[in-house]
Amino acid sequence: MSTPRSVAAPASASERDAPAGEKLRWRLEPGDAWQEEVIERTFVLEHPKIAGDADAPMSTATRIERFEVLEGAREGARLEVTPVEIKVSIGTGDDARTFDASTPADGLVLAAAERLAYLGVPIRAEVTPLGAATLLDDDGAAAASVRARLEGLIVGLTPTEQDDARAALRHELDALAERLREQGSRPVLPEEPVGEGSRWRRTMRLPSLFGGTIRYDLEYAWQARRGDVIELRMTGAGALEPSAALARFIEEASTSVSGVLTLDAGRGALLEHHETMALRVKLRPDSATGPGGVMAGRLERSRRRLEGASP
Repeated sequence: MSTPRSVAAPASASERDAPAGEKLRWRLEPGDAWQEEVIERTFVLEHPKIAGDADAPMSTATRIERFEVLEGAREGARLEVTPVEIKVSIGTGDDARTFDASTPADGLVLAAAERLAYLGVPIRAEVTPLGAATLLDDDGAAAASVRARLEGLIVGLTPTEQDDARAALRHELDALAERLREQGSRPVLPEEPVGEGSRWRRTMRLPSLFGGTIRYDLEYAWQARRGDVIELRMTGAGALEPSAALARFIEEASTSVSGVLTLDAGRGALLEHHETMALRVKLRPDSATGPGGVMAGRLERSRRRLEGASP
């Protein structure tokens, strides 16, 4: 397995003086299976054509994912993740609409179809005890299954919307391997021992919906421990590195991320993971983009293990 580019940065003198602590590792044993709930809320804060609302999400997507450790691997384990339930809510207030597997294709909207295309499609990765992941889809079977499902879901959309859905999915599938490598299938843990007072850093580069890459410089801090349950806090700032084609439209951009990670060190299991990503982009006036303006949004993502749920 290749080593991810997002690795822990050297500790400062004050960080090296922290207690030695223990090595945090994910425990993935063949045959293990469990479920997790993921909720993603997308907020539009500023937009040239849409009224922003910091309190009401423009969309909410809820997934139940089934995890199964298939077998051991040279540097970890082969992990399969399958979305078994997906529900998508679009809009706010009285205009909100909800879509799921029971919604007929001619009743779907573009954003819902894109998410529902992943329902029931297993994604496999080789995962190290630190969380670094490598996508296992050399024959393209998973990507082909998602594309085939999308085609069945967009029959009720206009030809332009269908083309937009295919383009968005193509971008997302192209970025899947890089996202897994950078973010990990599990949150990436530090290689060195950590404990009370410990801080560590890593860099993460993620594909951007605006084209190009966002580089995040992250700092993690040991927050609290209750028995085997450990809470880690994460903060960071990022820089948008737009593609050459998009760079001429962007006057300035800023991004940030923060979150809390709760794990069971005894079981080597993720219990909860909450993170918030924010992005603000100021566009230059241009014949292609109009008068320009500000686009700003926030993504809130929460993940929790469903204890006692049947896998």
